[in-house]
Amino acid sequence: MKPIAAIKKIRADNANRHIRLKIALLALFPLFLTLTTEAAHLNSFFALLKFMAGKPSVIFFDVLIISLMYAAFLLLSRSAFVSVAVCSCMFYIFSFVEFFKYESNGMHFNISDMMMTANVGDIAKFTSFRFTAGLVLTFLALFAYAAVVFLLNVKLSVRKRTGVVSGVCALSAFMSFFALKPVCDRVYAFFEVNAGEDYNLFVSDEKFKDNMLIADIAVSVSKQFEHILSAPEEYGMETIDAILGSGAEYAPEIGEKPDVIVIMCESYSDLRLVDGVSVPGGVYASFDAVAEKSFSGRAIVPTLGNGTVRTEFELMFGLPVKSLNNSFLPHYLLKADGVTEETFAKHYKDAGYSAYYLHPYKPYFYGREKIYSEYGFDRLLFLDDFDVEPSYFFNYYDDATVFNQILSLLDESDSPSYIHATTIQNHKPYAHEDFDGTDMDYYYAGIEKTGDALLDFYDAISERERPAIVLFMGDHFPFFGIESDIYREAGINAGNCAVLYEQTYLVFSNFDADLGVMPDGVVSAFYLPHLLSAAINGANGDFIPAMLAKMLETPVYTDAGAYAKEDGELDMLAYDRTVGDRYSE
Repeated sequence: MKPIAAIKKIRADNANRHIRLKIALLALFPLFLTLTTEAAHLNSFFALLKFMAGKPSVIFFDVLIISLMYAAFLLLSRSAFVSVAVCSCMFYIFSFVEFFKYESNGMHFNISDMMMTANVGDIAKFTSFRFTAGLVLTFLALFAYAAVVFLLNVKLSVRKRTGVVSGVCALSAFMSFFALKPVCDRVYAFFEVNAGEDYNLFVSDEKFKDNMLIADIAVSVSKQFEHILSAPEEYGMETIDAILGSGAEYAPEIGEKPDVIVIMCESYSDLRLVDGVSVPGGVYASFDAVAEKSFSGRAIVPTLGNGTVRTEFELMFGLPVKSLNNSFLPHYLLKADGVTEETFAKHYKDAGYSAYYLHPYKPYFYGREKIYSEYGFDRLLFLDDFDVEPSYFFNYYDDATVFNQILSLLDESDSPSYIHATTIQNHKPYAHEDFDGTDMDYYYAGIEKTGDALLDFYDAISERERPAIVLFMGDHFPFFGIESDIYREAGINAGNCAVLYEQTYLVFSNFDADLGVMPDGVVSAFYLPHLLSAAINGANGDFIPAMLAKMLETPVYTDAGAYAKEDGELDMLAYDRTVGDRYSE
């Protein structure tokens, strides 16, 4: 062979090898990303191999989902490097968040978490990050893959206009899949993906183990479309009027206007309710002292371990989160029409009250400042708005600071006040460089401190001349992380976890409030603001009396725990007062 011909052949062979390598890199990336994504959060390649052997159909589904997304980005950019980099970053972040979220609070990554991306720095404060071998190795593998694609300059040979049009069509078709429930259900069933409901933390965990991360994200995306509220059948003014008319006998005239204070205490819970959990003596001594002088009851909250805004929503609106398709962020479903929402803040403000919201944390967290400004409050007080001298419990303002701020607002207001306070003291992390002890020790120290502050607050309210009534309760039970999973150690599972959604609440006053209206049995938390209004003869209008009547019929309405009863009338009222036409206003 002549030298020139030999050189041409070598060049041709090299070119063919480069082409085959480029094709291989393009074709194998979805599988590669699937494996690295699942390996990163599992932090174990052995666990990944075990799942692949047991659920090959789910892995195939994962590859298909990533292939569709990857193809769309590839068509839009026509650059393999851009599409590889975008998809790699996206799914590595998902794995990273999943690993630390589950480790810190037992909850798995949900697409709703994407709404919190603006607050990632604050979310980081709630846990402690560490780079595991699995996270490091998968990051290096993805980086190396992207680097090779970049060096080989892999491109898609299509015209720009063709690529953009095709990419937009591919993305539209991709998202349409999630919006079409009948199609989703059939596809999930075919690939054996668990698309069941997340009734509680334990059911969610079992579902995740069936799906792993990518398939679980896909299911959570399709669930988001289900969370978009649509009008119930027979929704209209006549139907709402019929529901409201059922509670007319419970509507007394408005009496004296006492100050009304709702304190939702972050992660406060009575762990003595959980058999098998050891609680040091004296932790709840001050709380019990207040309980002896108060009405003490049990309420079912809609969340466990996190999701503070879910309980907050129920106490602010007097409506069940369950009726909003069990949304993780129920306030994000409300229509932003500039009209004041039908909250209890508005209810009291219409009756001549001044309305305040207190929360000693960042105003933008959960979008509170923007969203709650439409709830009827005269004033929102966040971390930098407190005008009392703060005191701390390690990481945060302590509950005593919040109680003192409440007293300060009462002192400065000439009109009766409605105050909703959400505290922060007992939020994760249950650790601090100046605290020597376990996370459980930290939590119990905080609970004891809250009790002491509550007892002082009770005494302060009792000594006031103006009448006042107070509701105190925790938003949810805490979660101590996978390494300190006291609930599973106590034998709690998906079948018997109802107790972890059961909060003790206290109601006390410094005047002769009608606490006889408070129920003897367990009720859902969203009934409590209605009961509080009834206790001060403030259940004017039709809505509150109707809800008190519903409480007798359906005392607990939730997807949490082991409750499964449906109530179309509660769903109807919740729709009407959130995204509907507000016939019940």
